[in-house]
Amino acid sequence: MSSSSSPLAAARQAMVDRQVRPADVTRRGVIAAMLEVPREDFAPESLRAAAYSDSPLPLGGGRQILEPRVQAKLLDLAELEPEEKILIVGAGTGYGAALAGKLSRHVTALESDPALAEKARALLEPLAPHVRVVVGDLTAGAPDSGPYDVILLEGGVETALESLETLDSQLAPGGRLIFVSLEGPMGRARLAAKGDLRGRVAFDAAATALPGFERKPGFVF
Repeated sequence: MSSSSSPLAAARQAMVDRQVRPADVTRRGVIAAMLEVPREDFAPESLRAAAYSDSPLPLGGGRQILEPRVQAKLLDLAELEPEEKILIVGAGTGYGAALAGKLSRHVTALESDPALAEKARALLEPLAPHVRVVVGDLTAGAPDSGPYDVILLEGGVETALESLETLDSQLAPGGRLIFVSLEGPMGRARLAAKGDLRGRVAFDAAATALPGFERKPGFVF
């Protein structure tokens, strides 16, 4: 794990000061989590030095750790509370789940890639041991741990909003769903209440589509 006095720790502070705070992220818990969790530990070894750049970090296979600004704004939008039950969909190596674990005591991290899930478990154990990592189809959610107050997708949705209905069904009454809808060249972060998948657009956001939520290729004649 990273030392609190390392150059990367200074880069983490700079990320918060130059990328997160100017993006209108106002919740103190989100700022504190972004300062505390070492993003470099969740990145591929070859990208540790670039962990605090203003860009996503590729994990291979089309997966990525979200851009810091987007990650922070999604968490700010979610308004997580300590006793709420949270589902992180597409957890990757667990960075977003670690951040959520600093804000809530009840976090389930769903990942479809067993290798990424195994890495997430190892990384989360010392940082947020209460976060439960499960492997499964992202579109199916994790009903055994629900219902959830918040479901947050760590990636984009290219498919029709109806593809989110199973996740929506796992929300508690009054629960909220946060995701990036990939509409045209730029995605849009949406906040949707249970039963209203369209919700409202909160901000523009770039993300790659999560497995199961990719646009299906059309027929070629």
